[in-house]
Amino acid sequence: REKAVAVCNAILEKYPNSLDALLLKSDLLKEEGNAAEALATLETAYSYAPFDAPLAYNLAFEYAEAKNSKALALSDSLIRMDQSQKHAEPYYIKGVYYQNIGNMAQALQFYDQAIQRDYNFLDAYMDKGRILYNQKKYAEALKTFSLPATITPTYADAYYWMGRSQEALNQKADAKQNYQRAYSLDKTLTEAKEAAEKL
Repeated sequence: REKAVAVCNAILEKYPNSLDALLLKSDLLKEEGNAAEALATLETAYSYAPFDAPLAYNLAFEYAEAKNSKALALSDSLIRMDQSQKHAEPYYIKGVYYQNIGNMAQALQFYDQAIQRDYNFLDAYMDKGRILYNQKKYAEALKTFSLPATITPTYADAYYWMGRSQEALNQKADAKQNYQRAYSLDKTLTEAKEAAEKL
């Protein structure tokens, strides 16, 4: 990775506004665990191309992950730019920011808004469901996790979390079935296999 970062730096010395090199460098730094420099590199890329929507969404999400309130201002500007009012991402990003700073009520509100914009936005359901689960609202969590499984019947994570919610509700047979379903769809979900074996 160090060599790849060095290659990016060499390109950037010649072409400081090369978006591809900046984005690749940001990804490499993030993989190395250097989140602060990865974010700074992404900010530089955005300063050269503020009208690049995918880049703006990416930067807003990284701000949210870093608990940086710039996530809110950038998401708001993305909401204003979205004349078709079809994009759920800015609302989801605001939800992630509030969840990361521990404001679960606000997070739930924005996840709901993301789902209203795009019924198929799976991440919003999953994050909302995990908050409800952690709040011990298991029946509500189960209902929330059931929706992504309906939208995408091959989505293993949804079945795993349905299983966890059912186990918490003492619905052990159903929980076991969903754990097994999750593992059959995604063999890397070994925690689902172990949970099924325990029941």
